[in-house]
Amino acid sequence: MSKNTKIIAIFLDFKRAFETIERKILLKKLQKYGIKGVEYKWFESYLTKRKQRTKFNEKISQCTDVDLGVPQGSILGALLFIIYINDIPNILKECKITLYADDTLIYAKNDNLEICKQTLLNELKNVNEWLKMNKLKLNEQKTKLMVINANCDINLEINRKTIENVTKIKYLGVIIDNELKFNEHIEYTCKKIGKKIGFLKSIRNKMDTMTAIQIYNTMIKPHFEYCSTITYTCCNQAHIKRLQKLQNKCMRIILKFSRETPINFMLETLLWLNIEEKLKLNTLLNIFKIKHNNAPKYLTENIVYVREAQVYSLRNAEDFRIERLETTFAQNSLFYKGLKIFNRLPAEVKQESNIRIFKNKCIKLILNEII
Repeated sequence: MSKNTKIIAIFLDFKRAFETIERKILLKKLQKYGIKGVEYKWFESYLTKRKQRTKFNEKISQCTDVDLGVPQGSILGALLFIIYINDIPNILKECKITLYADDTLIYAKNDNLEICKQTLLNELKNVNEWLKMNKLKLNEQKTKLMVINANCDINLEINRKTIENVTKIKYLGVIIDNELKFNEHIEYTCKKIGKKIGFLKSIRNKMDTMTAIQIYNTMIKPHFEYCSTITYTCCNQAHIKRLQKLQNKCMRIILKFSRETPINFMLETLLWLNIEEKLKLNTLLNIFKIKHNNAPKYLTENIVYVREAQVYSLRNAEDFRIERLETTFAQNSLFYKGLKIFNRLPAEVKQESNIRIFKNKCIKLILNEII
């Protein structure tokens, strides 16, 4: 976006995806991925001659054969679906694609919006062909289109139906907006946390402190920390401040302290980090995983070390090389803001290979305000 690149993204929604998989095709794909012999026969037995019946009140229907879909409510169900759609990237020639179970996103990027549109138009034909071959259908009403970094609507059709243009969409639990400002996401997160704080407050007097902390850790804390790197690198201080106020409210409820109680005292009592500190820690842990190749390829391939860009040997050769970016917006990135704080770590911390020890050292540095 900082380079004024235009992006058109299409969020595909498969119609009853898990229920409509053609099992014969799935078995062929399992063979293609090397599952043979006894293991293949086991899957074949698992997928064929399955029956189902329905219970309503006290009445139960007769059994009927089920020839389509993967067994739901099982670990294998999701895995088999992933295997089934795993070859869809092979049919795309120019677009990027991300897959997470049945949440599929394809997008094209170019300086010219018309080129983006034409690229996606061609690729949608390929997607349609793949869907027909694999006997899957798109839910046209739930399939959405978003134009990022350009204020305009794009007319694209799939199955002769125009794809609805949206300016925001919930994708994998994050509200993505067409300007990547994440205001809507913070608003959504704060509302969810607020409701659960209300629940915690209503039951607080019926439990001890340890139980209240456990409820916080289970029901509320994950909302603060979900997609930490986006919140830390892309969101502004006003967003962080809103989240901090909610954490303060949680601490007062758990500890039964008044509004006059200092925030740092409550944090020390509970042995917690504040919101910004926790987000910073999680970002450092993510970069640690990227550095040690324990992260997806699309993250690990984005890093360059100083030693790779310099002819001469330098003291900071093992640091990450950070691209020079002019705008503040462009700097709101894991590969700028995140790498920058990682580079500021002391050498012995950056060189640590054990993630548990690395985490403990980072916590000490954060609490001492060294980073």
